[in-house]
Amino acid sequence: METFFVIVLVFLLLIIFSISPFIKFYVHANVAGAPIPLFRLIGMKLRGIPVEKVVFCYIHLRKCGIDDVATDFLEIHALAGGDIEKFVIALATARENGLNVSVKTLSAMDLAGVDVVEAVKSAIEPHTVYVPAKSDDKKSLEVDIEGGVRLKIRVEVEVLTKLELLVGGKGEDVLVDRVTDAVQWIVAELNTTDCERISEELMKQNLDKRLSVEVKDVDVFILAVEENNK
Repeated sequence: METFFVIVLVFLLLIIFSISPFIKFYVHANVAGAPIPLFRLIGMKLRGIPVEKVVFCYIHLRKCGIDDVATDFLEIHALAGGDIEKFVIALATARENGLNVSVKTLSAMDLAGVDVVEAVKSAIEPHTVYVPAKSDDKKSLEVDIEGGVRLKIRVEVEVLTKLELLVGGKGEDVLVDRVTDAVQWIVAELNTTDCERISEELMKQNLDKRLSVEVKDVDVFILAVEENNK
């Protein structure tokens, strides 16, 4: 009889020892107002899911007032190879700044290898696209106008990222091509060196149609006015 009680006691101690790491997370989640069932935490461990990351990410979401992302979504995202910490930070930042981006869109972006934190920032804070691109050997666009004059032009386009088109959509390289073509046409057609007028005409060209960036402003700079000897 004593042997039986010893076996039972050892068995109970093994159970307590096995679940003790999860009790800490269980208590922490409940105290933080983001309750997660104890057996769900154990199930995460058995499936190879990083329990601590899921718990703290879930708590962060709830503290940010985001209650439409359940723990099972975080688990699935983690199992699929996603970075749940970056996903949660990006989602919280997007919601805080009023960006209309869905949970599934951000998840797909993260799984596609996009740095979702930086992507969300670029959808909030405008950044500049240079034409020609900084990586281009050419430092300016060359446009010939009447009177044997050649203009050397640089364009700076202020854009915001369209998150819903970031994966699989055409991006800044296509925008650079469109701006290049538009500048050549506008300057030659108007035969002008008025940077403000060129900028205004560029803004009318719908340059960002079906692109992953939205054009907010365009600045045109004439770097040099030279004679065209051709």
